[in-house]
Amino acid sequence: MFIFGAFAIDLQPVIISPLIEDSITEKIEKPISTSYIDQLGGVDSTSVVDLPLRLLRVFSTEDYPVISGDQYLLTYYENGKIVSYPITVPYNKVINLGVFGSIDASALNYLELKAKVEKQVLGTYQYSNPQFLITSTGVFPISVKGEVVKATQVDAWGLTRLSDVAYLALDNASTRKVVVKKADGTETSYDLYAALMEGDASQNPYLTAKDTVIFQPKTKQVEIYGEVARAGAYQIEDKEDLVAAITRYAKGFAPTANRTNVAITRNSISGIENLQINANSRAIYALSDGDKIFVKANEVEYPSISLEGALIPSKTDTNYIQGAYTSKYFYKFAPEETLIEMLETVSSLFSSYSDLKEATLIRNGEEMKLNLEDILYKNAELRLMRLEAGDKIYIPFSQMLVTVNGAVNKAGAFGYVPGRTLSYYLNQAGGLANNAKGMDKIKVYDKFGSQIASSEIIPSEAIIEVERDTFATNIAPIVTVVGLVGSIVSIALNVAYLITAATK
Repeated sequence: MFIFGAFAIDLQPVIISPLIEDSITEKIEKPISTSYIDQLGGVDSTSVVDLPLRLLRVFSTEDYPVISGDQYLLTYYENGKIVSYPITVPYNKVINLGVFGSIDASALNYLELKAKVEKQVLGTYQYSNPQFLITSTGVFPISVKGEVVKATQVDAWGLTRLSDVAYLALDNASTRKVVVKKADGTETSYDLYAALMEGDASQNPYLTAKDTVIFQPKTKQVEIYGEVARAGAYQIEDKEDLVAAITRYAKGFAPTANRTNVAITRNSISGIENLQINANSRAIYALSDGDKIFVKANEVEYPSISLEGALIPSKTDTNYIQGAYTSKYFYKFAPEETLIEMLETVSSLFSSYSDLKEATLIRNGEEMKLNLEDILYKNAELRLMRLEAGDKIYIPFSQMLVTVNGAVNKAGAFGYVPGRTLSYYLNQAGGLANNAKGMDKIKVYDKFGSQIASSEIIPSEAIIEVERDTFATNIAPIVTVVGLVGSIVSIALNVAYLITAATK
C-alpha cells in the first residue's frame, strides 16, 4: 500500500514512500508508557532474591550489613583437628563466640564482622587459621503504604534497597518523593527518579528492619513527544519550566527539532487548550500537571524519482489511453531507500502490459537496463541499489498492441489478439463515430507502414485509420449561417411590408 501526496510535481501524481510516513508518524503515534515502573526505567518485581544469588551478592559487595537471622560458619584448627562452629545472629545482634567472647555487630557489615571474629580467634589460638563465612542471610519484614493497592508487609534482606519495593506503587504515586520512616519515628524523603535515572545512589538507601515505606501522590507529570532524544512521561519538579523539562528528562532537542514551534496540549478548567511555544525565546514557560508536549520537526524536502510507461493510471491521470496505460508518477523516497523497497511499494501499478524485464533506469544522463522482475522476485543483486534524486525509470509495454485512430468513439491502443479481424478492434474502440465515412474508407497499415486489405486478419502492431466525413463536418456551420441570413432577410421584408401598408 502506498500513499498519494496532496500535491503534485508538474501536475503528476506523487507517491510518498511509506518509509517517510513511518518516520513521521512513529514519533507522533508511538505510545508512551505512563506507568510508575516504566518512568523509573523498569525495576525488579521482587524485594528478596533466591539464597544462592543473595550469597553471591554478599560476597561481591563491601557493605552488606549484618542483620538478625544471618547464619555464619566459623572454622578453625584446634589440636590438629578442624572445629566448625555455626553462628546465628540474634535479634540484638550481639554474637556469642563461646570461648572467644562476644561481638556487638549492630553497626558492622559482613567484612568488618569477619575481620573481628577471625582476629579474636587468632588471639586465643595463634595458628588456628580461622575462617568466618556467611551461609545464609536473614530476612525481615518492612511495611509499605500510601499510593499502593493496599497497605502491606513484604520481606526484605540486608541488600534490599528502596527501589526494590517500587513495584508495589500505583501509577499515580510520586517517583520524586518516597518517604522512609524508621522505627524511632524519623522520616526521610527520597527521589527515586534521581536514584535510578540519574545515578544518585544516596537517593536509594538500604532498608532495615521495622522500616515503613510511604509512597506519596504525584504532583506534576508531563508527557514529551516528538523530536527529542528520549520521549516519555516524566514527573518534574515545580520549579522546572518547558526548556528545563526537555533538557533534563527528554535529554534535549533532536537535531531535527523545530524549537520555534513546540505544541502543548493542556487540560484547563475552560477545556482543552492548544498552545504553540517558541522554545528559543528567553521567556520561562511554566508547565502544568498533565501537559502533553510535542516538539515538531523542521520540514524536510524529500528527494524524488519518476516512474513512467506501462503503469496503471491514477484516477486523475490525463495520460490515460483506452485499452492500455501510459502513466507517469513521481515517488518521494526516504534517505538510504533501496530499489526493492520502492518497487514493493509501487508493485500494484504494474499490469500484464508492463514489461518488467526490459525496464530502463536513466541516472545522470546514462541508461541502465533493469530486470525488475528478477529484482522483485528472484533476489537480484541490484535490489539493494540506493535510489538517487532525479532517477527516471521507464517500464515499456510487454503486450503487442493494435492502434485504432480516427472516426471511432474511443480511439486508442488495444491488446493484440491473434486471428482477430477488423470488426473486433472497431468494437474495442466503441464502434464507428457518426462522422465516419464508412467501412470502405477504413485503411489498415502493418508495423512497417505498408497498407494491407481491411478484410485480412489484423496483424500485431497494426494501425487502423477510420476516415472522417469532412464534408458532413464542414457543411454544418455553413447551413447554420445560411439559415441565419435567411431569417434576417425574412424579418427585413416583413418590416418593409408593414411600413408600405401604413402609408397607404
